[in-house]
Amino acid sequence: MAARKAQDAPAPEAPEVVTPEAEVVTPEVTDPEVPTTEPADAEPVEVEVHSPATDFTGDVLGVTFTKGTAHTSDPVALAYFTRRGYTVAPEA
Repeated sequence: MAARKAQDAPAPEAPEVVTPEAEVVTPEVTDPEVPTTEPADAEPVEVEVHSPATDFTGDVLGVTFTKGTAHTSDPVALAYFTRRGYTVAPEA
């Protein structure tokens, strides 16, 4: 009886991976009369951002830097800049 070659053997089937669907949770409003911490019509605060590279001129996340300095009120961009070591300071 001859030994069967490995290439003639059928390939093993990969197990099927089943991932549960993520549950969407909607927060409930308990009391609509309770004011939020920030009024809906509040204007965003403009913040000055300094790049780690003081001579940088260009765009990062839609925020334009000139010679290492930019101004923005975008909370997503500000969070990114803070995590990446940019200096973020409210304007005086």
